[in-house]
Amino acid sequence: MFNIRDKNVRNLLLISVAGSATYVIGKTAFGMSPVILTSMMKGLELTATKAGFLLTLELLAVSFSSLLFASIIGLVSKNKTFMSGLVLIVIGQILSAIGETTTLIVFGRVFAGIGGGLIVTVANAAISTTADPERIFAIVLALSGIMIALLLPILTMVSYQWDHVGVFLFLAVLVAIFAPFCTPILRHHGSTTTRLVIPSTHPPLAYVTLVVLLIYFSGASSAWTFAGEIAVQANVDKGIVGAVFSAVTLFGLLGAFLASWLSTRVGRILPLIGGGLVQIVSIFLYSTSTTTIEYTATLIIAAMSFYFIVPYLLGTAAMFGEHGRWGAAGGAAALLGAALSSSFGGILVDWGGYRMLGTAFAFMGIISILTIVFVIVRFRKSTLLPLKVAS
Repeated sequence: MFNIRDKNVRNLLLISVAGSATYVIGKTAFGMSPVILTSMMKGLELTATKAGFLLTLELLAVSFSSLLFASIIGLVSKNKTFMSGLVLIVIGQILSAIGETTTLIVFGRVFAGIGGGLIVTVANAAISTTADPERIFAIVLALSGIMIALLLPILTMVSYQWDHVGVFLFLAVLVAIFAPFCTPILRHHGSTTTRLVIPSTHPPLAYVTLVVLLIYFSGASSAWTFAGEIAVQANVDKGIVGAVFSAVTLFGLLGAFLASWLSTRVGRILPLIGGGLVQIVSIFLYSTSTTTIEYTATLIIAAMSFYFIVPYLLGTAAMFGEHGRWGAAGGAAALLGAALSSSFGGILVDWGGYRMLGTAFAFMGIISILTIVFVIVRFRKSTLLPLKVAS
């Protein structure tokens, strides 16, 4: 049980809330992409292809800026970087709202993406240096998911009334509202306990972990990207698709709460194997579903297992230490995989239909989990870290 009077517990709770607020600000392009895409198509009179290009551009800007900053995070001021990220997001949203030319809007989406990548990386680095990164990552995913779920209906109404102008101005105001809650991230300067964090003596293992995260997220996210189209295949009534998505999101967050409770009590390997297998099977069944019940049930299980396994994947990157550098890089690799998922998934669908999404992820998921287990075992054998921390 948490003892709120304990200083370490209070610090971890503050970091969890701060990380959640940071994720909401920095990952709007990921969490609110359906509304952003629709508002640009309607307000700017863009085709789906052009609007999709602008969204992809922003997603890639988030990913690449996060990956780049993660490599130099120990050499620059986190406070200045965080503030720069907030300023870039606000400028990007305002440019996108008032821009009357495509060039201005492109710059706006790139600025917002770069800013989002910077502040998310600072948050990931801070979480990676806590005493229990798996638990904090899980809580942050759950809380930020709930916040986004609550904000989406508001943003949708704003989009109906004021198109892209209202949406982007709303997102700019969102920065001002949530920014004060992010300050504990900037005050955090390392582990809150005596947990040993060492510099990585095996960079190849760390790089392998980043590649695995990119592959795993590109496969898992591609299945979610085409959820609407698979719903048609499964004969789901159009009138309830939105309700199904809401239910899937809320039930999926239960996986994150389960991970926050379990943390590393049984190490990392067992949760990774168990969660990975459940997700692989559920995504395959979901990609071949033909009824509403089958579609909904398998998608809910896939979402729960995804939110459950993500903290352990990010925790594996965090175990390499170096002041949160590798944990931040792991988060960036995951974002890049998610950013590429729509293109990757499109290629698979054009090649072999929606079933191919599940089939491809079965291979990608199994290889990813086996590789991560290998990395954890090798790292554990090569360090003096206690079993519970490194396993």
